[in-house]
Amino acid sequence: MTDPPSEKKTTGRKLKPPEEKAGAPILVRAKPAERRAIKKRADAAKLSLSRYLVARGLSDQPPPTPEEKEANRQLLFELKKAGNNLNQIAHAMHSSRLTSTPPPSDYEISTALRTIKEATTAVIKRMK
Repeated sequence: MTDPPSEKKTTGRKLKPPEEKAGAPILVRAKPAERRAIKKRADAAKLSLSRYLVARGLSDQPPPTPEEKEANRQLLFELKKAGNNLNQIAHAMHSSRLTSTPPPSDYEISTALRTIKEATTAVIKRMK
């Protein structure tokens, strides 16, 4: 016995509402190396290539310029350097308790703290 023609068979899968359905495709041309680089970033973000490109295209922030990348690299370097100085001061403070060496001077500590404050302020400004 067959179903009446007015009744539609369902596959068991629910239909998506129109706002969730995929829209028209967008064709993007990329060199093989560019595609690999974008795919690597998409994988790192745990997104498909399509979803990654849509997310990047809809983000409020454009990708950083080469100048901004260089400025960020320099800020990160300064911040790491300041953190290294702070670790050395902390190590010297702890060592001075165990040995007869004098602890770091107030000047060394204040210089390291000032450098860290300047670097973190610069990073915060860049993030805004």
